[in-house]
Amino acid sequence: EILGAPISADQEMLRNKVAPYCHGVHSRMIPAHREKGARLVPCTLLALRGYHPGMYTVAVTRDFVAQHFLIGGDWGAENFKHSHHYVIELQLQGAKLDQHGYLVDIVDIEHQLDAQVGHYKDQLLNELPEFTSLNPSIEHFCQILCTRLAGGISASNISQVLVKVWENQIAWASYFITR
Repeated sequence: EILGAPISADQEMLRNKVAPYCHGVHSRMIPAHREKGARLVPCTLLALRGYHPGMYTVAVTRDFVAQHFLIGGDWGAENFKHSHHYVIELQLQGAKLDQHGYLVDIVDIEHQLDAQVGHYKDQLLNELPEFTSLNPSIEHFCQILCTRLAGGISASNISQVLVKVWENQIAWASYFITR
């Protein structure tokens, strides 16, 4: 059990796989998050929630302006064509570095991200084929971008691709693919 809840066979297998990194299944306690007064939880619990000890993360961001309007509901001003200053963050995660000591060639990732930004910059998202019959929400936008970017990443040591999209300074969504 973890915090009083039974765990599945898959979770038990993961706990056993992660335990060697934890110096004892429940002995190592790490912060659940960085906020003031954060409670400590067993690192195996974090592993069950997707935390992978010993992983590298590389991130690259870009920003651009595009337009959209929301469909399928009464979203007020969002139902009318308007612009957002989007910020895209691409995060790549993996456990091993290449022969040069890199997780991935950042220049290659920048080129791929720039190509995606070039495709969406100054466009009305609703008119693009990938948004046909989709509400152009930031959630859908994240999924589309993540799928397109993950498809262009050839590095075999990348285990997770995550895209986070901000549509303003306070609202963002993310989507990730595990490889």
